[in-house]
Amino acid sequence: MGIVFAMVNAIGQLLYLPAYPIWSVIIAVDLLVIYGLAVYGTTRSPSI
Repeated sequence: MGIVFAMVNAIGQLLYLPAYPIWSVIIAVDLLVIYGLAVYGTTRSPSI
């Protein structure tokens, strides 16, 4: 659910990009949130 919300927010921020170019930082934060939510809880196999 969080990934969907962050995606919708990022798409919404793209609509405001021509008027507020500095808000591209918010899009970068949304992408980091999506990445963090996507990899949370994954386990790595121990390298031997």
